[in-house]
Amino acid sequence: MEQPSKPEKGKLSKIQWLWIIGGVGVALIILSSFFQVERHVPPSEGPDLPQASPVAVSEPKQSSVDEMERKYEEELKKMLEEVVGTGRVSVMVNLDSTEELVVEKNVQDRRQKTEEKDRQGATRQVEEDSVNRQVVVYRQDNEEKPLVLMQKRPKVRGVLIIAEGAENPQLKAWILEAVQRGLNVPPHRVAILPRKNAS
Repeated sequence: MEQPSKPEKGKLSKIQWLWIIGGVGVALIILSSFFQVERHVPPSEGPDLPQASPVAVSEPKQSSVDEMERKYEEELKKMLEEVVGTGRVSVMVNLDSTEELVVEKNVQDRRQKTEEKDRQGATRQVEEDSVNRQVVVYRQDNEEKPLVLMQKRPKVRGVLIIAEGAENPQLKAWILEAVQRGLNVPPHRVAILPRKNAS
């Protein structure tokens, strides 16, 4: 029988060389994770990115409810100043909320009836109803938006009117009717007061 040849003293076998190379490779991978080079790009050399504008905390932005109230007030003031017998008019409108959006929805109704029998022969019917509603969205400019069917105007919570000439009952009735029909407000939510004389 032949005996496997032993490597000469001082020489390494192929397997030993593979183990050494593998060990060095693993050591390099581990060391590279500790010594990752980070490249620093000065702001003048980097790509032009939009700068974030500072946010002022002390001055909150007016909400859309405030803007809508102001718009209603201006329009109503213009109209009421045109009524015969009125002079200067001040108007304050209080809205319940912003516009309400009615969006399209996919509705899936599922009804399942099962009849179960136990060992004694008794039967039992089980009905399961489930409704799944998902808002329909579409993509515009890499942004998903809901499909809006209609916009409902906000409900008016109350109206305050101070007008010259409002002490006249006929003029007060005209103002009340104009506000009721123009803003669809019940009369108990409208207050009409006479303006004091400037003199």
